[in-house]
Amino acid sequence: MENGLSTESKLLAIASHAALFVGGGVIVPLVIYLLISKENYYVRENAKQAFVSQGLFYISYAISGILCILLIGFLMLPILGIMQIVFTIIAIIKTWDGQVYAYPITGAWADKL
Repeated sequence: MENGLSTESKLLAIASHAALFVGGGVIVPLVIYLLISKENYYVRENAKQAFVSQGLFYISYAISGILCILLIGFLMLPILGIMQIVFTIIAIIKTWDGQVYAYPITGAWADKL
């Protein structure tokens, strides 16, 4: 165990971020956060970061969808998709290294929860 973290803790934290790739982008981090919130700081903080970030991405997708009427949204949708995938992959790598990953835009918001 490096950093004093168990493999189970790391896998739960990674599952919070990686849920995006299996269709559980907001639900899985929320469930992990609610179930593990009192037991494990590391898992809780990663789940919170993933939940807030993925939630904001979904809100951004909705706004971009509306802006497609003005043709601006068509430019924003691929950019958002690439950002979401890249940030999630970075989060998975950092989480496996035993770090609590704070997403660039939403990290401070998640810390306030």
